[in-house]
Amino acid sequence: MTIIENKYGELFIAVPLNTLKSGEWFKLRHDSVREYSKAHYNKKNRDYPTATYTCMPDNDVWGSGVFINAKAIVYVTE
Repeated sequence: MTIIENKYGELFIAVPLNTLKSGEWFKLRHDSVREYSKAHYNKKNRDYPTATYTCMPDNDVWGSGVFINAKAIVYVTE
């Protein structure tokens, strides 16, 4: 478990995305302003060679979301 402090004085823990529960909030970088919520799992297939999660940004009014690799390291508040 790695604890990181950003430039605003907030403490974050670096964890793989696949260890978070659905609906938990996280940041892609510890200094980032935007937060994401983990949504549903996408299996790998011929179009997407790696497994991903659909993640929703905190200010997404259209509900489109982004695909983030399931093994990506993300940052959650301590």
